[in-house]
Amino acid sequence: MEQYRDRFMAGFVNRRSTLVLAIVTVGLILVFNTFLLYTIFVP
Repeated sequence: MEQYRDRFMAGFVNRRSTLVLAIVTVGLILVFNTFLLYTIFVP
């Protein structure tokens, strides 16, 4: 399994930049979802 991940992700395995990009992406999704729910349920 480890070999598959290394081949699939190539040079991005355990890179700090990949981790930062993942955290930023999750943060943006959470912000947009919160904004959407707020605009729907709060008049």
